[in-house]
Amino acid sequence: MNLRELEYFKAVSEQHSFTKAAEQLYVSQPCVTAAVNRLEEFLGVQLLERNKKEKAVRVTAEGALFLARVDNILSEIDEAIMEVRNYNSSSIHFGLPPIIGAYLFPSMFAYIRKRYPHVQFKVTEYGSRVTTELLREGKLDLGIIGQQNKEPIAGLHSVLLYEDHLTVCVPDDHPLAKRKSISIAELKEEHFIVLTNAYVHHEQLMKACTHYGFKPQIVFESDEIQTVKSMVASGAGISLIVSMAVQNMPGLVTVPLEEPMPFYIQLCWKEDHHLSKDCLSMIECMREMPLQGV
Repeated sequence: MNLRELEYFKAVSEQHSFTKAAEQLYVSQPCVTAAVNRLEEFLGVQLLERNKKEKAVRVTAEGALFLARVDNILSEIDEAIMEVRNYNSSSIHFGLPPIIGAYLFPSMFAYIRKRYPHVQFKVTEYGSRVTTELLREGKLDLGIIGQQNKEPIAGLHSVLLYEDHLTVCVPDDHPLAKRKSISIAELKEEHFIVLTNAYVHHEQLMKACTHYGFKPQIVFESDEIQTVKSMVASGAGISLIVSMAVQNMPGLVTVPLEEPMPFYIQLCWKEDHHLSKDCLSMIECMREMPLQGV
């Protein structure tokens, strides 16, 4: 049994076809068939059920059990290769939600560059939910994510960098614009402009509204914070946005919530993921950096 046989078996299982698996792997079909046959002979069980009439392949119960292990093995090997190649690299693959990237990271990056001018960042920008999954999969070295609480994140180590809060955002001519504060319960009849569920904002809004017994009337969703803010400023609806992202926005007024909704920004990395010397230096650097007043 060798790694190539495992790769071929995985491809056939996912494609449900020897032909499609061969095309995906850029090898001949007989090569894939022979490899899987050798694997089954070595294990002494049938991993795949061939239906020549339908030209379809199905994974047997034993095959499904074995496939789960194979997925883990191949994933660990890919990560090990990446770790070895990046051990002495000065390039860090960094995950960054767009909101944090636009409003918090520039000052952080300036601070880092003064101390580690040789380090290069390869930045991947997605919402906190996607960034979390990429970290767990070992596809990022480090990442910054937003959280609604300080609870540990499964599979990740984390360091708290900054604390913020969500605020209600309304057009400057909205009846609520003159309020000193407001409760989520009072927003039942409002139309919401929101970020998609790739962002923690979405989950926090849904939970808060559910707590008060209603479902928010969402009329527009976007992955772009600037689009959401512009839509609110134009009078299309209201939104719930982290404070750092809505300071000094023309046409938009922020109203504090009577029930504070904290937003914690954390630096994270995968448990058991080997980090380069520069990654370890970045963690210590970010622990120490001053972020007050952002």
